[in-house]
Amino acid sequence: MKRRNTVAVITAQVESTYQKQLMKGILGEGFAHDIDVVVFSTFVKDGVWETYHLGECNIYNLIQYDKFDGIIIVPDSIRMEGKLEELVETVKKCFHGPIVSLDYPLEGVYTAQHDTNAGIGVIVSHLVNQHGISDIAFMTGTKGHPHAQARLQAFLKSMREHQLPILKNRQFYGDFWYNKGEEVVDMLVHCPEGMPEAIACGSDTMALSVYDACVKRNIRVPQDIIITGYDANEDGTDRPFFVTSVIKDSVTVGKNAMMHICNSLGIDTEEEAVSKPHLFTGKTCGCEEKNKVLDFAEAKAEIKLAERESKDFYSGYNFMMEDCIGATDLTEYLWKLDYYTRLLTDMEAFHICLCDDWRGDGKDDTSFRKSGYSNEIKWIYDKKRGRNIKNTEGFVDLNRTFEKEEILPIIWEERKKPAVFYITPLHFMDRCFGYTVLEYENRQITYDRIFRDWMRNAGNAFESMRRQMNLMDINEELEEMYHLMEMNAVTDSLTGLFNRNGFNIYAPRMLEQAVEEKQNIFVMLADVNNLKGINDTFGHTEGDFAIKTAAAAIRVNTAMPFSVDEKCFRIGGDEFAIISIGDFSKVQINKRIDDIKNYLVNFNEISGKKYEVMISIGTNLGSPVGVNIDNILQIADQKMYAEKQWHTHMYKSEVVKDL
Repeated sequence: MKRRNTVAVITAQVESTYQKQLMKGILGEGFAHDIDVVVFSTFVKDGVWETYHLGECNIYNLIQYDKFDGIIIVPDSIRMEGKLEELVETVKKCFHGPIVSLDYPLEGVYTAQHDTNAGIGVIVSHLVNQHGISDIAFMTGTKGHPHAQARLQAFLKSMREHQLPILKNRQFYGDFWYNKGEEVVDMLVHCPEGMPEAIACGSDTMALSVYDACVKRNIRVPQDIIITGYDANEDGTDRPFFVTSVIKDSVTVGKNAMMHICNSLGIDTEEEAVSKPHLFTGKTCGCEEKNKVLDFAEAKAEIKLAERESKDFYSGYNFMMEDCIGATDLTEYLWKLDYYTRLLTDMEAFHICLCDDWRGDGKDDTSFRKSGYSNEIKWIYDKKRGRNIKNTEGFVDLNRTFEKEEILPIIWEERKKPAVFYITPLHFMDRCFGYTVLEYENRQITYDRIFRDWMRNAGNAFESMRRQMNLMDINEELEEMYHLMEMNAVTDSLTGLFNRNGFNIYAPRMLEQAVEEKQNIFVMLADVNNLKGINDTFGHTEGDFAIKTAAAAIRVNTAMPFSVDEKCFRIGGDEFAIISIGDFSKVQINKRIDDIKNYLVNFNEISGKKYEVMISIGTNLGSPVGVNIDNILQIADQKMYAEKQWHTHMYKSEVVKDL
């Protein structure tokens, strides 16, 4: 039974600066009201490689909606085509508590958002008041996108407030990326009014594309034209803090989202605050030297910290991938992963959960889990800093399991302080292995890109281990099949004894073995008496029965006492051979012959058959040195033939039993 309220956050690429700021607000407000937070996040936002992104987005199928008291979703971070719509539909259908959308309007859902009017207004006011500019072009994002429409409307509103002219040929749609700057600058160069004094853009990436297009045409920035952006952060562009831009107050937006959840649950909070965007002046407006207070100083400090932390992970001496792929079994691999968690400097607790079918079908590599998770989950690894189990902070257990509905049992356990759990996918392309969980107690923290890349290594190594384990299973199965084929090739199907092919293979080997081990070799030859008469009189089915009965008598004892090795063969239609290695006496040999014949005497007495099964036997015991198998067989064959002749003579003088 969980003790405190728990809120799920559904997002992507939570390690980005924008997401970190949102999470700071969400966690700060949540922890203040003793609320646990469970974050379901992918490591990528865009479906650049659809197969890989399918494996990422599967993490959303793990959400157990009845476990949560509120849900916060960051729609604009989930950009794989069709995934957002599918996810929102599922959330609305499966969850009946408070839902908050962050900075992106969803029908029927409360939205906590940035003050776009204020953000764009800061830029326009700076251009007008600081630079005396009145002719401003504006490039917003993709046509139809809520953010693009909101930023365009905010620009028009701010222009009206400053009583500046609004021209249609000064308004453009872009793509929130680097692809449209050339097109926009080209249109401005050739428009009747010529180039404007400034181009304001709805994102830093678009601003950089405009800057590059101007440089290409020898249009100087900022001397000839000023360029501004929006959404300033270090991971939004390839040249962070270069463009004069606006830093959005994402912390307040995250805080407001959690406030709404709290109020819906009957928890009293402060009134929701208004987000306050801040201007960041870069090189593209010429005010960089005047920017004495860097509003993004905290983010820059995070960059420097990440650079220090990455020295170990991204150094040429990090052999995590090679070391993990070199593991010979899953247990060894997990302990190697445990060693490399030292590279995750901020990690407090870490858990690996596998689907029970994570290896897929070893015989059909196209058959594997792509969507959802198995009902039974294997909790194979957990680690908590400062906890010592078996002289290590890590703990490996391949047999510990729980039901998928629990997600991870410790989430619902009682603890003194609230915590955040980051749940991320463990996969290779679209092949689902399971998921991992990072746990932080009462800390407003998100993982960084080191963890993202660390997990890429882990997923690739899991795929290597899966292939290795499946290949080992296939090899074992092939060995069994080969052994079966080998046995079939040397085994007589009627009697189960070795056949003539088996005799040709094993007899010379046994002779060599006897020489090497300095043992005598014993050979017994046997032949069924009057088999032709049984076949002619009673049919071949009865003849086969007589052969099987003789074979049973031959192997009545598995081996003579003191035998090092012994094998029984059917070397012809009704001919049998026994080869045995050891130090035997004549008494033991005679007892073996008596045992065989007594077996048949007893059989004949109770069989009810109208014929008797009898055999002739010849033996030879001697040294294997200086002889071949034919030499040894020859003496035994002569003795058997003599006994056979006697039985043939006796048969001719008698009448078949009961006829």
